[in-house]
Parts: sequence; C-alpha cells; structure tokens
Amino acid sequence: MAYGDIPYLSYKVLERMRATRVPFRGTETDAWPIGDRGYSDRHFRYDKNTGVYDLYLGHLKTMDRIAAGHVSDTTYDRDMMMLKACHLGRMHPDNTFEFLAPYSQGNFMFLESAFGMFFFKQKNIGGATMAWRGPGYEMNMHPMFHGLRVNMDTKEVHPSTHYTTLHPTLKVKESKEYMKQFDEFLSVYHMFLDPIEGNGIAEIFEDLKAKGYDKDMYTSTLIESLVLQRHYADAAVMCGAFMGLWAFRNPKQMDKYIKKCARHVLTKKDLFAYHMMYNKSELFKHRPIPMGKKLSATKWRIRIESHGNDMCRL
Repeated sequence: MAYGDIPYLSYKVLERMRATRVPFRGTETDAWPIGDRGYSDRHFRYDKNTGVYDLYLGHLKTMDRIAAGHVSDTTYDRDMMMLKACHLGRMHPDNTFEFLAPYSQGNFMFLESAFGMFFFKQKNIGGATMAWRGPGYEMNMHPMFHGLRVNMDTKEVHPSTHYTTLHPTLKVKESKEYMKQFDEFLSVYHMFLDPIEGNGIAEIFEDLKAKGYDKDMYTSTLIESLVLQRHYADAAVMCGAFMGLWAFRNPKQMDKYIKKCARHVLTKKDLFAYHMMYNKSELFKHRPIPMGKKLSATKWRIRIESHGNDMCRL
C-alpha cells in the first residue's frame, strides 16, 4: 500500500490537523486521521496532560480498545504485541519524534512519507537506521533503537537519548579460547539429538521452563550453561531455537523441524560460533562512532549505549 496521502508531519502540522479535522466517529478516545480519511488505520491521538501526539498504524477499533484500557488477562499478550507493532511513536511539543515501533516495510514507508527521510534496515549494520545527506552530501545516520528521540527538522538527538555507537572487532585469541569449551559437545551432540522424538523435545522444553530458564530460554546463555553442565541432549535441542524459534510454540508436533534447525547450526562450526559469540561483549574490542556518523558494516553485534544502558535496536 502506498503512502502518498501522508503529509509531511511536524508538531505544528499535527496541531493544525487536530484543530481542523473531525475525529473518527465511534471511538472512546478521540483519534484523528492522518492523510486520506478512508485509511482509518493511519491515525493519531492527543494527550492533553503532556501535549504529546501518539501516531498509530494499526486497526482503529483495536487501538481504541487498548487505549481505552479494555484489556483482559486473556487478551493481554496479544494486545501488547499488537500495540508494540502499531504504535509508531510520539511527537513531542519540541518537535522531537520518539521512535517506538519495530521495523516493518509498512512502518518505514509511513515514516519516509511523514518525515522525508530514508529509513532502512540492514543486517550488517545491526538493524534499522534513519539516514540523510549532510551539507556536503555526506551520508549521516542514526541507528534506530526503542525510545530514540530526534528533532525532525535538525536531526539532532534529544539529550534524553544521547547515545554512543560501539563498532565491534573480534578478539581472535580470546574467541578461540572461549570456543574450546564446546569441542566435546560438537563432536558427540548427534548421539544425544538423533534418538529424541516429539515427546522428548517437549519434555526437555517444559523441564527447562520449570527450572527457571524462561528468561534465557532461547539464548546462547542457556546453551553455554547446559554444555558446561554436560546436559548435551538439552543443549542440542535448544540449538534449534537459533534458526526455528517459532517451532517451540508446539515442540511436540514440530520435533522434526526443530531437529533439522539444530543440526543445521551444529554441523557448521562457524555458524555455531557466530551464535555463541554474538552477544559476548568481552570477546570484542569496541570502537566508538560519533552520533550521526555513517556506520561501518560488520557481521557482529553493533552495540548502542545510551546513558550507560544497552539499547534495543529496532
């Protein structure tokens, strides 16, 4: 769907639209159209207490129900996922926009139309990025992360989200030493993985949750812990999450696919090493890149720090 009907947005434009356009009928909280009124999913709401405008790209009635607080225990998870995907961000009275929604083609097409900038996502620079040409036509970039707040006229970052980009270079000696602890596991994993069927995979999954591994269930942290405890069957099965995370919603029925994903990772030592080292900051040297400067490509994780916190890339 094209977004040619979306005007260039600023705080003043949203103020004028709120004053001159009629809100959609049948909603509990006032919502105004952005662009063509026929596309009700493109709308904004106003918070009179803060003066902030919230921009949405999602089903009008669903967003209205959530905004009005009609969320039950049975719909909470689904509603929060919907809200996360559809709440594009907030326009503040100082004309700074706070980015909230994750990358999607529709979201970025909307943002490009609304702000006249180039938004894109590339794996080799770690995620979503907003880009523009400077006075000398040099490429400038802000890596987008949840909560990034940028003045849409000057491209300056609000002090509350000043950040540092840390470009990684792998420490070869330290990384080789780290990977040695997995040598035995990689040589014998098939003896443990091959005999396991659907019920066995489901039992491993439920047992790990019962032991309190929920937070680390699909991470290299869990794999490392299981290998060090020599729980090779559990570790081999959970390696399937690196490639087939969605299949663990129904591990009993998706056992063949989970094992296929696990074998794909475990038979390729470079791929296994990539997943195990990706989030190990201590195995990398980090070179800071100033705010707004072009990012360098890498297959490793580009870290974004803001006020001492690791930020979640969009």
